[in-house]
Amino acid sequence: MCGYYFSNISQLDHTDNLKRRGPDSWNETEIQDLGHFGCARLTTMGEVTEQPVVTKWQNNTKGVLLYNGSCYNKEITGNDTQWISDQLSDQNYSDFVPWIRDLEGEYSLVWATPNQIFFGTDIFGMRPLYYYYDERGVSIASLADCIKSKHKVFYRCQPNLIYIYDNNSKQLKTFINKEFDLKQTVNNYDRVWELWEKAVKDRYTDQASILMSSGYDSGMIACTANKSHNDLDCYYVYNEQEQQEISIDSGVPDLENNKASDSDKNEEEIEIEDSSKSDFRKNIKKSLGDLKYKAYTEEFDEIIKAEELENEKELNRLRKNLDQQLLQLKNFISKLANKLQRKLLAKQNRSWNFDLEEGLLDTSKLPRIIMDPFNSLSFKKEKDIEFKDTLVTILIDNSGSMRGKPISVAAICADILARTLERCSVKVEILGFTTKHWKGGSSREKWMKNDKPNLPGRLNDLRHIIYKSADMPWRQGKNNMGLMLKEGLLKENIDGEALKWAHGKMTKRKEERKILMVISDGAPVDDSTLSSNSTDYLEKNLKNVVRWIENKSNVELLAIGIGHDVTRYYKKAIKIADVQDLGDVMVNQLTDLFSDKKISKNTTVH
Repeated sequence: MCGYYFSNISQLDHTDNLKRRGPDSWNETEIQDLGHFGCARLTTMGEVTEQPVVTKWQNNTKGVLLYNGSCYNKEITGNDTQWISDQLSDQNYSDFVPWIRDLEGEYSLVWATPNQIFFGTDIFGMRPLYYYYDERGVSIASLADCIKSKHKVFYRCQPNLIYIYDNNSKQLKTFINKEFDLKQTVNNYDRVWELWEKAVKDRYTDQASILMSSGYDSGMIACTANKSHNDLDCYYVYNEQEQQEISIDSGVPDLENNKASDSDKNEEEIEIEDSSKSDFRKNIKKSLGDLKYKAYTEEFDEIIKAEELENEKELNRLRKNLDQQLLQLKNFISKLANKLQRKLLAKQNRSWNFDLEEGLLDTSKLPRIIMDPFNSLSFKKEKDIEFKDTLVTILIDNSGSMRGKPISVAAICADILARTLERCSVKVEILGFTTKHWKGGSSREKWMKNDKPNLPGRLNDLRHIIYKSADMPWRQGKNNMGLMLKEGLLKENIDGEALKWAHGKMTKRKEERKILMVISDGAPVDDSTLSSNSTDYLEKNLKNVVRWIENKSNVELLAIGIGHDVTRYYKKAIKIADVQDLGDVMVNQLTDLFSDKKISKNTTVH
């Protein structure tokens, strides 16, 4: 919770949602020579520290602090906001980077000084922070709407980065917070438990209680916390009518494995065993009813062209960034494109019928004419080649977990395929799917206003993006590919509905053969939906959609999983261990499809 903004450009708008983040206090002020500040506070323990916190030095403002989160440094004995402010007041500006590197916890903060603006999040980015900067200054807010109200283009702070904006040079610099050794391992179980107990101890105080679930993680936290807190308070939610404790093995139905045996039943319907011996199961069935996948509302969903999400100038800039990455792979890309083109054009090699009475003159048979002028069987005609009119749709997962190298490689490969297949007279469509917001948007707000009815279904606003339509030439749509690199675009992924959308678009096309290629890095995730429905709600829908396309549609479906096994969803699926392998895999699998060869299941590329 909590929310804040800072801007030395202009006062930010759309602060109503920001105010709701902290009901304890709201303070909005302008500080001379620094800028505009706004902060909503929610205090979970201890005394409220009003923000922004202003530090003076010889009657002049040294710095102003905005902070949200929890810090676990052992030196902290009271309020962490006040402790951070005291620490910063003792630091020189040049010492901010090494100081924040020693800060432990989940947080975001802004430290505004007359010369420089320091901001960033913890190493994992647990507290979101958005920013915009230009030659006038910088705007920073914990809610994107506050930035968007003044600046159409904005960015999200990346985890493990420290940002410093210099008010004199008007330049923004970044520093790595912590260096990680990914090869580091822990070979001692005692060391694992030591780290675990420290993590629980750092986050738990005498003033806190634990809300329990039936999961292993809640149980481990409670057991660990209880070692040092004998008066530990735990709570759980139960059915008021039953008023009975529920253990892990008390007969909760296995919704994943409980499959309908009747093939005529709706595959999206979840059947729950009704046993007269189990009142609990009866109540579960009564409360859940027939769980069919649905969206709480579709009024906020959008299908949008890439060029409508950004102006031409920004698309050109993003395309240049993509081209720079393409330069590093120039040789690899040329080989890849030539390989695919050769293989596909080989399917279209010309072949002829010879010794015909009419047609084109067969020059190889000229000696026959000289020997026998009355021989008329010296003509040839080209055979009709059976090469199906084909549409290839590439559907790319635009989720937050694809950020960085995976989305760059996916964009590059889609770009290569579009260019190459176009030369071979194959139509290519490039689509992306994500959501408009993190953890719900207008859909969730509407649900909350309607008193949160049970089992609402999908609770986020879909954003389906058309990067390149099937009939759009590659030259016309190439700038759109760069949009995938835009900060803040990649959010949640609801794969099942994206597949239905892409499939629906394909079925309206006239091409004889249709191939749908999905590039993803794992299971569908949307925190807003999963927190208000069953935990496998989106996953079940994806499986149902995939099963229907594979069994009842003429669309050929192929999936490529980046670093994750997606064979549990798709029959024809490839797992790649390294994103660098994506290009080769896409080319090989496409050529196999054009050769009508079956893709081997459970293939892993190393």
